[in-house]
Amino acid sequence: MALGDAKIELSEGIKLSDLLGGGDVTFTVKDLGNEDDPTDFQTAEDVFDPDALIDSANFDTVTVPDGFENSTPFETLKERMTDVHPNGLVKKRIIREGIGEIISPNALVRLHYEGYMEFNEVPFDSTLLRGQSAEFVLGCSGMIPGLDMGVATMRSREKAEFILQPSVAFGAIGCPPRIPPNSEVLFVVEVMNWKEGTEAAIAQATANTKGEKSWDVCKSAVSALLKEGITLYNERRFHESKIRLQKAKNILAKCHLKNEEEEEEFYKHMFKVSLNLAIVFNELHGNASFAPSAIIHLKEADKIQPNNHKVHCQWGKALMSLGDLERAKEHLLKAMRIKNDDKTIHDTLNKLEQKIKKEKETEKETWRRAFNPESKVVEEKAQEEMSPEAQEMLATLEKFSADPDQSMMILPAGFTPKERELFKSLAEKLNLSFAIRGSSISISK
Repeated sequence: MALGDAKIELSEGIKLSDLLGGGDVTFTVKDLGNEDDPTDFQTAEDVFDPDALIDSANFDTVTVPDGFENSTPFETLKERMTDVHPNGLVKKRIIREGIGEIISPNALVRLHYEGYMEFNEVPFDSTLLRGQSAEFVLGCSGMIPGLDMGVATMRSREKAEFILQPSVAFGAIGCPPRIPPNSEVLFVVEVMNWKEGTEAAIAQATANTKGEKSWDVCKSAVSALLKEGITLYNERRFHESKIRLQKAKNILAKCHLKNEEEEEEFYKHMFKVSLNLAIVFNELHGNASFAPSAIIHLKEADKIQPNNHKVHCQWGKALMSLGDLERAKEHLLKAMRIKNDDKTIHDTLNKLEQKIKKEKETEKETWRRAFNPESKVVEEKAQEEMSPEAQEMLATLEKFSADPDQSMMILPAGFTPKERELFKSLAEKLNLSFAIRGSSISISK
């Protein structure tokens, strides 16, 4: 047998939905071996557990009722079915009635299905055997056309069977190694539930189909994800917010724009998503490590709206996290020139000035100690003589000074006069106000 005539076998089974979805599918090829029959197609037993196949066996695909001996199994099944497609390309029989309304166009549908070929009682594909239901978006998810037509006639909880002609199933080529060319197929389908609105819009925009998505499809999903992201941010659920906003940005990257109006809307949404992503990155714990990501999104937002005060304010915050205080000040001053009455800009600039002042004081103190090491020894000796509670309070005082969200702290009573003097000395070094009120100490910024 010539190499060009050889049958190519896969070492692992593949899902039909993956083949039809238009995305990447990896094929792992077996050794050719010595078999010479190029028509020997892979069977269900090669893919699924043979013991589990017993429960999925459908003997209507191999037998005919009495009196129909001159008909094939599929021909007898069609006698009990009605046409879904006017030309009889899709036929349907309801096994169990559903509830509620017929599934809406572009809905997100969760279902189980089993697919059969004539004269073979075991399924060539089965979500039940895989132990996981499938989700499809009607009209755009890569579902084979005939099955898409059939599911569009169903309701929640309905169970039905469909026979599909090759032209609306796997075509003249089939889907080797499991589906031969020009095969009629039977699908038994059970709809678990379906959804429309936000979830369906997101699923439709992220469905694994060929080519770019239209702006109408993308806009609904991006708007929903942007709204969710902002809500989660306001609830201080920053990581969840980041995931929603990043998904929105990924969808925007796959949009196809057909005119200037759509392009204008696209950039408005891209600006909002990029800016809000930067805001979230600036709030994440350990924000110094996230600041470079924030700046990437801010640069993209700045290209769309070059003189936006919110962009430059967030840019300043990101640079503050990185310790680049001079460049941070440049961006914050630019933001203030654009919008002078914005409280967030003023507050951020004040925090920056405090940070710059503190750095200068720290530098000054470092040089003072470098030239006067005796004062450092005296101070360290005094701290060693303090109680553990007082030493812990010194550390708390330093954290308070570095926290821009706190403005006042009250120290409890019970410390010695010497310990109070050390508290006062540290407060003065940190540029904090120190006041004794009765038996307690008040420290403020």
